[in-house]
Amino acid sequence: MNDPEWFYSSLAQSAASIVGVVGAFFSVRLNDHFKTMERRREIFESSFRSRQRGFVDRAREFVDKRILSRQQMGPGDEDLLKKASDSLQSLTGRVSPKKMAAVERELGSLGGQANGAWTKGILRQSAELLRLLREEVESFQAAVLPWSFFIVIGVLAWLSAVSVIWPLAILPAHATLGLSKGLLIPLFAIGILGLLVFLGYELRRLHNLAQLEWRVRQ
Repeated sequence: MNDPEWFYSSLAQSAASIVGVVGAFFSVRLNDHFKTMERRREIFESSFRSRQRGFVDRAREFVDKRILSRQQMGPGDEDLLKKASDSLQSLTGRVSPKKMAAVERELGSLGGQANGAWTKGILRQSAELLRLLREEVESFQAAVLPWSFFIVIGVLAWLSAVSVIWPLAILPAHATLGLSKGLLIPLFAIGILGLLVFLGYELRRLHNLAQLEWRVRQ
């Protein structure tokens, strides 16, 4: 019982069983999650598009002379609204919560600098509405691709390397099968790597599913 081969052999077998079971279950889980999130994205994107159009229209209204002429604005407010319009237009392209937060802060700052009540109110309202939309985007993206998925793949990779491949490399092979060990272990490692690559591919699909585009023209 003092033979260390028992320990390494038991460790490799136990870890391989865990990797196999968890890997298979996680693969199915990722596929089911992707299908669920596909349906959720359709619903969320419809709501997002509707509200995003409101910001696109507002960016145009901020520089529309006919609309501004009907409002009571203080000195310098027109320049502030031009900056707000440019800031909103900078959101065009891939939706980024960080970029949305920066524009949100910019709108709030411009609202604080405004002299007219209407300008101050419309800028602060725009900042608040953008904050609410940003939080919903963050919530949607977190639901599509939670950090727990990365943790699971990291644990599987760690177990595979430290508790399976390494012990197998240490364990001696039969005298007549020495050459086969040098071949089987790399092939086994390739199989483990293939599983991890597949799981990474599934995560990539989820990442793409979570991405949204801020469009200027609808």
